[in-house]
Amino acid sequence: KQLITGRLTPLSASALETAQAGAVIGLYFDVYELGVITGKSEELVLKDLTELVEAQIISVNAPPKKHDFEFSHVLIQQAIYEMIMPPARTIMHRKLARKLIEDQGERAAPRILYHYRKSKDLEAVIRWSLIAGKQALQLSDLQAAANILQNAEQIGLEIEVPTVTMVEIVHSLGETFARSREK
Repeated sequence: KQLITGRLTPLSASALETAQAGAVIGLYFDVYELGVITGKSEELVLKDLTELVEAQIISVNAPPKKHDFEFSHVLIQQAIYEMIMPPARTIMHRKLARKLIEDQGERAAPRILYHYRKSKDLEAVIRWSLIAGKQALQLSDLQAAANILQNAEQIGLEIEVPTVTMVEIVHSLGETFARSREK
């Protein structure tokens, strides 16, 4: 951890803020997502990314990878993530989830769910678990569907969601298990 901190110390405050936004997004990220979280212009984000690449904190991805950048190592991403105060992380995750909903809607359901889980917005987790679970079921990814829906069921019991929502979760879980027995 000290080694990573030593690599971060010479960075500008702006580059460190951008690295923290990247850490919230995950191991892989894009310029657009960084701009959403930081509120910075694309030019400023790119300037920060250049500094981070030069410091070997991140690297540039080439096609066919889906994202423009990635952290040089998962431990770097984790260390930077842990530097962020938990309330700030929550706000950043929630902000990105809302922007993903606005821009991509249900197409981004798994990523939206990830960020709502990290923000600990349990009602949103339930809502997006149902969407992501049903999508996984449609794609015949029965294991993912079961995991997502079982987690939603647990949370639903803890926070006492409306009966209609619990029925929908249990129904989707039943459909998942029925289809898994067919295979």
